[in-house]
Amino acid sequence: MDPFISLDATAQADLVRRREVTALELVDAAISRIERCNPRLNAVVQTQFETARFGDEATLFRLASQLEAAHPWTHRRPSVFG
Repeated sequence: MDPFISLDATAQADLVRRREVTALELVDAAISRIERCNPRLNAVVQTQFETARFGDEATLFRLASQLEAAHPWTHRRPSVFG
């Protein structure tokens, strides 16, 4: 039985915050539920499980890099503000 199935997102986040579970464990549990239930429900048309499991860090670094390139002054005041 999936121990997280009855928990809402706030309760799951609290488990991660208290380091009782990792975010990856929650993702894996969700993927298992989808794989178990989707053949009957046909609710998930396209899966991106690998992105969910391993894409977070790469995506965050890419987005941070893009933000820094677009707004290089974010961490310092531009000269127009004195």
